[in-house]
Amino acid sequence: MMIEAIDVTKRYGNETILSSISFEIKKGQSVAVLGPSGSGKTTLLSILGLLLEPCCGEILLYGQRMRGLSDTELSNLRNHHMGYVFQNSQLIGSLTVGDNVLLPARLAGKAREKQKQSREILEQFGLANRINHLPHQLSFGQKRRVALARALVMEPQLILADEPTNDLDEKMAQQVSHVLLGLKDQGVALIVATHDRQLAERMDRRVRIDQGKLFDITFQDREIGKLKDG
Repeated sequence: MMIEAIDVTKRYGNETILSSISFEIKKGQSVAVLGPSGSGKTTLLSILGLLLEPCCGEILLYGQRMRGLSDTELSNLRNHHMGYVFQNSQLIGSLTVGDNVLLPARLAGKAREKQKQSREILEQFGLANRINHLPHQLSFGQKRRVALARALVMEPQLILADEPTNDLDEKMAQQVSHVLLGLKDQGVALIVATHDRQLAERMDRRVRIDQGKLFDITFQDREIGKLKDG
């Protein structure tokens, strides 16, 4: 099992965003997380990506409990095992496109060996001629593609993407979807929060967050305890 959520609850004040959610994701599995804006999709991805701690419940990565780990330990796990695509890109404004993509590799001491790969990913996303640009010189769609390239450069085994095809034209959205779904053949697990129905329908599983609960809508609407194959 790659990652597992066990009875995860998240509250902000008196408002419950997620309520006792449990599911598991295996190597090479893809899951689309659906739901209206504000339903908790981003919160769920942030918890699974070890960026937020749940109020209750546990996150297990490769069977290891994450609760109680230090910020440094969590950061190392994220950098070596996960790629996260934020909804607002979160590029560093003072760094070029190339340096933004290489940032995870630089933190891991692997910038030199990942340099060629980072260029290849940028070329794949139509950004080879933007490698020396700064984020403020890019469109929203270009920023999103840079963020995705940054998430892929360390070849993580788990990708968490928050609206990865938003702000992209149809052709580039299809290209990004193709790249993401192609990772499954390499055993990469993929969790995508999206409003893109075409992308969602190509995923192995589809779940919906509604009033803090998680429902499996791959085959039928039913609240789930654990998300499994089959």
